[in-house]
Amino acid sequence: SYQSLCDQVMNRIRATLVTPADLPPDRVEEVKKQLEARTGKEVILSLERDASLIGGALTRIGNVIYDGSLKTQLSKVRENLYKE
Repeated sequence: SYQSLCDQVMNRIRATLVTPADLPPDRVEEVKKQLEARTGKEVILSLERDASLIGGALTRIGNVIYDGSLKTQLSKVRENLYKE
């Protein structure tokens, strides 16, 4: 709670980037800069690995999840095929 209040005062947010494999430092910095440009705040980025994503990435910012993983895209394709 204190950390959240401190982040709010300092105009920063915490985000988590989940990828299936380690990213090179320059790619991580690029993602961080894009998040900062979109949010208008300083981003404190933590990294996680999840091999089940297969490809792509998933980003969590607070309660919002941006899911660009291959796993989710394949799941959506499967759902659409079952509907037809």
